[in-house]
Amino acid sequence: MPTDFAKQQPGITLVLGSGGARGLAHVGVLRALEELKIPIRAIVGCSIGAEIGAFYCTGMPTATLEAEACATRWWGTLRLFFPDFGGGGLSRGVAITQYLYDRLGDRQIEDFPLPFACVATDMVTGQEVILSSGPALPAVRASIALPVMLAPQRHGGRILADGGLIDPVPIAVARALFPGPLVAVLVHRTQREGAWSPPPAPRTGGDEPTEDIADTVIPDLNILQALRRSVEIMQSHLVNLQMRFASADLILAPKLENIQTLGFHKGEVAVMAGYQATHEAAADLGALLQQST
Repeated sequence: MPTDFAKQQPGITLVLGSGGARGLAHVGVLRALEELKIPIRAIVGCSIGAEIGAFYCTGMPTATLEAEACATRWWGTLRLFFPDFGGGGLSRGVAITQYLYDRLGDRQIEDFPLPFACVATDMVTGQEVILSSGPALPAVRASIALPVMLAPQRHGGRILADGGLIDPVPIAVARALFPGPLVAVLVHRTQREGAWSPPPAPRTGGDEPTEDIADTVIPDLNILQALRRSVEIMQSHLVNLQMRFASADLILAPKLENIQTLGFHKGEVAVMAGYQATHEAAADLGALLQQST
């Protein structure tokens, strides 16, 4: 963090959380903030929030970010994460690393025009690792390394994986690094939205038959669906716990309906959801900006 950060122009610190394809809503948030003339002083990201945040902090225009998000198709996603079963994941991440290099190159985080930090998980100690300096590419690559899907990243003598494993929305990290108003974007499924409805409880008493739960038809899951649901359930509970101990000054929660974690082909819908949620909070954002002034 620059030593003169507190003396910079008014603005907000933006926290962009994890969430897979649902995190494409972050692009819409960035576009709307620009339209509303809400300056961003720094970005702290996790997983896809780290990726989008890093791109933005290098100076990449929101129009470019939006064009990429909306152009994504399922086969393009498959190409980036094509299984080669090496390095501790379904994919070693060769294609995604090249994708990141084409956008980040050899840049150092401390050289970004806009202050940036992201979080990852140390796979040996289980601790959260804050990455706010050094080479940007391995830092972002570590933050997006969802276990099983993508091999962990070796960086700084550690084996690092997705920061969403322990800190899906790194609000406390942002508070510690950057003073001033803090806005967090939550794209995780709520428990109600993300869960299947449980089967009816067996009825007892009277002459009505008792339903045997063993006879209830429950859909089968393939390996990707099981992984997706496991991550969604875990992160939903983690976010609920986080909100009890660390709160942002304003939380933006785009309405993403049935967009799933791996639904990158719905980028246009996700971007628009983030855009609309931000415009709906325009008055609150303006008030925060006044406070920072």
